Amino acid sequence: MKQSDTWSCMACVAAMIANEPLQNVIDFIGHDGSDWDPNSKSPFRVAGFSIKEIAKFFLDRDFLLGTFFIIKDGGKLDDDEGKFPVAIPLNHLAMVTVKSERFHPNIKHVIYWDGKKVWDSNPEVEDGRPLTDYYIYEWWPILRLI
Repeated sequence: MKQSDTWSCMACVAAMIANEPLQNVIDFIGHDGSDWDPNSKSPFRVAGFSIKEIAKFFLDRDFLLGTFFIIKDGGKLDDDEGKFPVAIPLNHLAMVTVKSERFHPNIKHVIYWDGKKVWDSNPEVEDGRPLTDYYIYEWWPILRLI
C-alpha cells in the first residue's frame, strides 16, 4: 500500500498490519488526517493521525501496540547512567518510526516491519528494503491478541 498524500503513512501501516483497506482506518478514526492544524509539528500543518488513534484502531482489530524489550545481561541496571541495556527482537511485527526520505530531514515517517521484510508506504521506494537502509527513531512492537 502506498500513500497518496504527505501525512497518512501511520494510517497506511495500520491498514497493512490489519490487512484492511486504508478507508477502514479512516472510517474508524473519523477523519482522513488532512484537517488544518496550526500547532502541528508537520511542515504541512495537517493533523495527521495520532498514536492514540492508531492504538485504538489496533485494539479494535485485536492487535496490541506495545513497547517491550529484552533486557540484556540479566536485567542489571547500570547505576552510573540509570539505564537498562536492551535488545529488540526483530522476528515480530512492528510499526517503526524512521527519518523521512521524501521531505525535510526532521520529518518522521512510519514503516511496517513484518518480522522479515519492510513494507514502506512511501510511493517513491520499493517494499522489501533492508532495515539498515533506514534511520530508526522508534520501534513499536505489534502483538496479535488472538
